[in-house]
Amino acid sequence: MNFEIKNSKQLKNNIIDISAINISDIIHNIFFDPDYTIYTTKQNKYFGTINRTSLINNFFDQFKSINQNYPVIDQNLIEKFQEIHQLATENQVKKLPIVIDGKINGEYYFLDSPLSIFSMNEERWEKLYSKNTKSIEYINSLNVKKICVCGKFGKSIVDYIKSYNIQCDFIDNSYDTFCHAVKNYDFIIDVDYENFEFKKSILAMFQALNQEKISTKYINLYDFCNNVELFCFAKMFAQNKTKMFFFEFPAVDTFKNLNQQEKYRIAFDKSYRYYYANKNMPEIKNLLKKVLKKDYSDDFIKSRNFMAGLEFKNGICRLLDSNNDYCRSFNGQRQTTDIISYYDNNIYCFGACFMYGAVVSNEYTFPSCMQRLMNKYNKNYQLHNFGARNLLIPEIVRIINTLKINSNDILLFVLTSHEINMLNDFGINENIFNLKEFFDNEKQLHNYFLDEPMHCNYICTKKIANFAFNKIKNILSSKKMQSKRDIQLENKFIENYDQIKSEAQKYIDYLSEFKVSWAKNSSIVLMHANPFTLGHYKLVEYASKHSDYVYVMLALESGMFAPSDVYEMAKESCKDFGNVVVIKDRTDIIPRELFLPGYFERDKSPNACGNTSGFIDFIGKVIKPALDVKQRFVGSEPVDKLTQQMNLESERSLPKYGIKHIEIPRFVNEKGIVYSAKTVRNALKCNDWETIEQLVPRPVVNILHKYTSFFK
Repeated sequence: MNFEIKNSKQLKNNIIDISAINISDIIHNIFFDPDYTIYTTKQNKYFGTINRTSLINNFFDQFKSINQNYPVIDQNLIEKFQEIHQLATENQVKKLPIVIDGKINGEYYFLDSPLSIFSMNEERWEKLYSKNTKSIEYINSLNVKKICVCGKFGKSIVDYIKSYNIQCDFIDNSYDTFCHAVKNYDFIIDVDYENFEFKKSILAMFQALNQEKISTKYINLYDFCNNVELFCFAKMFAQNKTKMFFFEFPAVDTFKNLNQQEKYRIAFDKSYRYYYANKNMPEIKNLLKKVLKKDYSDDFIKSRNFMAGLEFKNGICRLLDSNNDYCRSFNGQRQTTDIISYYDNNIYCFGACFMYGAVVSNEYTFPSCMQRLMNKYNKNYQLHNFGARNLLIPEIVRIINTLKINSNDILLFVLTSHEINMLNDFGINENIFNLKEFFDNEKQLHNYFLDEPMHCNYICTKKIANFAFNKIKNILSSKKMQSKRDIQLENKFIENYDQIKSEAQKYIDYLSEFKVSWAKNSSIVLMHANPFTLGHYKLVEYASKHSDYVYVMLALESGMFAPSDVYEMAKESCKDFGNVVVIKDRTDIIPRELFLPGYFERDKSPNACGNTSGFIDFIGKVIKPALDVKQRFVGSEPVDKLTQQMNLESERSLPKYGIKHIEIPRFVNEKGIVYSAKTVRNALKCNDWETIEQLVPRPVVNILHKYTSFFK
């Protein structure tokens, strides 16, 4: 594929002819914006890039080449860096000519760059570190004696560190003060990010002069906190309480079977979004068809622009919700398909673009492919996809800290070589498998991805899943056949449907009174709500955000609370939503035993396995005609086997009635406690209102107070 530049103005970044580069002007200007990259051309083709990092590295490479032991850095160079720092501080702008094809085409102006989403502001620091000792444990491991902190909210961090009897001072952000700190402190933590690279270069020059044997460590707050996470994660790994496996995605330059065309395309530094945006260009269209194969369609390509982004929740960076047909995500996870039974154990999957599945639909993400292998070989594990684009290992560790992980669960990572090196630095070097072994055995790599190999298609993803499964399969436990199971009850609803048609029509007429005619994409949420918890609330909230209208139907006849109270709990809690109605179930019209046998006997028989297909037919033959729902939202069920079976049957069979089954993982509060009705009932027995108030909406708390004596 020929990437000759025909219209340079359309490129996102300005391009500069290599013959027109003026190093002096670049030095003055490039320090204004650490993210600014100059793309250079040679003979009208892409040649390379220049940015702040590359300039600094080149400077010091030149110094080292003069004398490895004592590099020559004169005072003029130090003054030049001071001048750059002053210019950047005052936001003075220098004009830099942009030359394309030998002609001046424009000028470069300094623009303020916002902080990356991956940063550490005061609010995030307070939530993640101010109330625990993780950062103190890391500082103690460094064996440093004199610490200082500079930056806008550095004083609060100084107070925190000093509260643990560690010497720590706050310094201002001036150039002279920083130079003084370099000479007099062991460890400098910088809360600000604006001039971090510049300050780092100042420290490097002092160290390069080697006149005072300066060994000061200088780090910005975000990197410091990342080190804290990796330090604590390494301790967790060393304890061997949780099995962990790491798969390393090799660097592109180590691939044996990439042809020159492929290497050139990757070097051009255009993401898959570039190819999607230009899909009508003949060469790009052919490439897309070649790589995407059966996935190639306008709808699929369009869906790539609506993939889930990232959000901060309680200081944790995680995946946003998305109801995209090709890319569904909820509660911080992307959907894993092919969950066809109950699994005793879990495999939690982490990583960036590849694990998330940036170029594939839900059923071909790495975890979905692995789930099919678990099912095929009767392995007792459910896969959970916590992948997210651009999420590096320290952010991943923060997510892991929020999970309730059991002793038989597994953590599985697909990481870059850089991330693996970060883990190595903290002593994690076991259970690491390099995917280079896989790629070296593949001959047609250029058919697997558009740009970088981490953005690979479904064929490559399936093969990597097979490779990973074979590496770990020997330690995976298999499913055990249950020796005693209750007999599956017959589907009485279908069996007796001809005899109950009149009752079914009465139920349809009852439900039709609640139907809103304007809703084109309505949903149903069915619940027992015994009592209504924040888990129920969040499920309804999610459904309301992804539906025109939501019908909440309550099963009222066999709970511990009065039906009128359960209805009031749900109705009052759902008043927050303008597109939700709560409907009382009417088992006086059709007895529940006709369509859901065994459900209310499951507490008496742990292996109860009543036939749930009648319940699905009830939804399809009664609820669907009455309300014309397009989706059913359910919460996942980790314990109750009959509810698990009901969810599986719903996923398999509801589509035949034109209803999507959407299952949401259990919601938990900030302390990791699952929003469980059973937990609320137990708390009522103990008169534990602190727990109750954390697990139910305020209207429910008021109603539950009158049940205190009943539960004693």
